[in-house]
Amino acid sequence: MLFSSSLLAIVGAGEQLSLSPRRLCLFNTTTGAALQELNFSTAVLAIRLNWKRLVVVLQEKTYIYDLNSLSILDTIDTVPNSKGEGRTSCKVIK
Repeated sequence: MLFSSSLLAIVGAGEQLSLSPRRLCLFNTTTGAALQELNFSTAVLAIRLNWKRLVVVLQEKTYIYDLNSLSILDTIDTVPNSKGEGRTSCKVIK
């Protein structure tokens, strides 16, 4: 969950399509509704949230989304990252 909000990010761990580790679902726990489903080419290894960003870490890519609109801000190619290491910061650099 993101701080004290009702936003929850869920990634599947099963073999079925609806439980795929390549699918991320953003869920509103207050309304009980799925807000958005994001599908990726490989398994999601880690998710990081802060007040403005959603960061999705795959083995060789990292996706950065704007949390308000869920538009992709950046896609970063990385070296193989089997542990899903990734960090976010709330500090704004001007």
